[in-house]
Amino acid sequence: MKVGWSGEIIGLARDGPIGCQDLLADTVKDDGRDVCITRDVKLRRNECRARALLQNDFQLCSKARDEWQMQRGLAQDFKQPSRP
Repeated sequence: MKVGWSGEIIGLARDGPIGCQDLLADTVKDDGRDVCITRDVKLRRNECRARALLQNDFQLCSKARDEWQMQRGLAQDFKQPSRP
């Protein structure tokens, strides 16, 4: 489907708040009228933001786990020194 124009705009929702929206604009070939379709992207943006926060938390936890395992291994090495 070829669309005349698409992009993000800041618009006013029917219930009042201003927010980001996807906009698709095109001309209907049969009668030449312009058609615009908008979709609220607030939910998608919130989901992307939450996913990014979760990924960041996961990376921090993985790093902390790796450091803990390294420290645990070093502590065991000090408890049981190798004999020549």
